[in-house]
Order: sequence, then structure tokens, then C-alpha cells
Amino acid sequence: MKVKELIAELQKCDPEHRVVVDGYEGGMADIGKPITIKIVLNINEEWYYGSHEHVDSYKAKDVKKRPVHAVYFSR
Repeated sequence: MKVKELIAELQKCDPEHRVVVDGYEGGMADIGKPITIKIVLNINEEWYYGSHEHVDSYKAKDVKKRPVHAVYFSR
């Protein structure tokens, strides 16, 4: 999802609603402040990892794919 797509979806929502993400092992958690990071797309093949990886991770360092900018919301 790109930022413009997220904005379009959020514009459909009540601005007073809370924004949450899945908790680590269950439940829900509030999102944190957004930061811009660089990621490598489609690097992880294991089902239990997200598809993309932060460019500074040990896996991404050995890959020749070009990193892209992403907006990251921490918990």
C-alpha cells in the first residue's frame, strides 16, 4: 500500500476512531509515530516473516535489490 492509498482509505473513516495493529501474540496495540525507513521488497520467503526487510538487517545486506523508502509505524 502506498501513502496515497492509505490516505484515501483513512478519509473514509471517522477521524475520532483509534488506529490499532495486531499485538505480538494476540490482542491489539496502538500504532506509534510514523518514520521513514529504507526497505528491500520481497526478500523473506519464510511464512512467519513479513515479505519485506529493513535495509540494515543482516539478510538485506547480501542482496543486490534496490532499497525503497517506506513509512513505518512502530508500536
